[in-house]
Amino acid sequence: PYTVPYYPSKKDQQSNEQYYQMLGYRYVDGELEKQDKFLKRMSGMIRLFAAILVSPSLKGQPHPHSLSHAWSWLARVVNLDPRPDITATMLLEFLQVTGSSLLKCYGKQFAKLVQLIIKDYLPEIRKVTSQGAGGPVTRLESFLEGIIRNGRVDQPEGMLPPGF
Repeated sequence: PYTVPYYPSKKDQQSNEQYYQMLGYRYVDGELEKQDKFLKRMSGMIRLFAAILVSPSLKGQPHPHSLSHAWSWLARVVNLDPRPDITATMLLEFLQVTGSSLLKCYGKQFAKLVQLIIKDYLPEIRKVTSQGAGGPVTRLESFLEGIIRNGRVDQPEGMLPPGF
C-alpha cells in the first residue's frame, strides 16, 4: 500500500494478523515479522518503485510512470498523517533515489517542498515516533537538511545514463 501511498485502517472484523498482512508484514509460523526486517523489505520496494519513476523512457515513447508521478507521490505522502517508522523510512528511501531528478526538474519548488517537510511534516512524524525509535526520523532529518545546506542531491549510486 505504500507505493499508492495509502495507509489502510483496521476494520472491526479484521484480526490483527489480517491487518498486519494488509500493511505488508509477513507472518512466518504464526510469528509477526520483526520491525527491522519489515522496514528493510519495504525500503527495497520503495527504492525499486522510485527507480522506475526516474528511469529513462524508451526512444520516442512517453514514460508510463514519469517524474510527475514521483512529485505526486511525494505530495500525497506529506498530506497523509504519518505512521511510526514507515513514513520516515519511505520518505528517505524515495528521496535518496528521486531527489536528484526532482531537484533538476522542479528546482525551487522541490526546495520549497523539502522546507515544508522539515518545518511542518517532520514534527508530525516525531509525534508518532516512540521514545528510542527515532533512527529513521534522524536519518530523514539529516538527509533533508543536507539538501537545504548543499543545495543539491547526489544522484543515486548505480543510476544508468540516458541511452544505456
